[in-house]
Amino acid sequence: MAHPPNITSDLSLQEFLRQIWDFNGRVTKDKQKGVKLDFKSTDVFQSSLEILNTMWNENYEIWLNADIFSGPVNNTSTLPVNATFFLLEAKKFANATLSTGWTTRWGSNYTEGSYTRDQIDAMINGIQNNEVKNPLTFPVRAGIAANSIEELSYLYDALKNSNHVTFTIWSSASDYVDVEG
Repeated sequence: MAHPPNITSDLSLQEFLRQIWDFNGRVTKDKQKGVKLDFKSTDVFQSSLEILNTMWNENYEIWLNADIFSGPVNNTSTLPVNATFFLLEAKKFANATLSTGWTTRWGSNYTEGSYTRDQIDAMINGIQNNEVKNPLTFPVRAGIAANSIEELSYLYDALKNSNHVTFTIWSSASDYVDVEG
């Protein structure tokens, strides 16, 4: 329940999901909250599965997010979540949107770099080989996405007939982003 660099929290996953459950039980359907859970390690995802299986109410939206492949600009400091394990377990939540991405290194000093065809192919193969049919969103870093239009179009085209596909474009405060791109 913390985002790096923080790795501890006073709020457990169970408490967090209970608060969402309680809130959604008090409001009309159009005001209910969804949940995006961002997993940074395979161990944390694995230890969360029992809680998710027990507490997730399919009446509200849930996104399961993890960087499951190494990504652009030679990011070697962040280990991806095990792709096969994540996809096999996450797809069991049939109505969940799977938010699968790549580890990245980027910032104000980086202006060159793109999602490569090999990285895109790894994602496509992971989704297809694990027979994932869930809705998908691909979290792509804005500065890198601006340099990767052809590759991201290829990713969309490869999966649009088997999955509902969207992109979530994000950046850190210090990222260089070619906004026009």
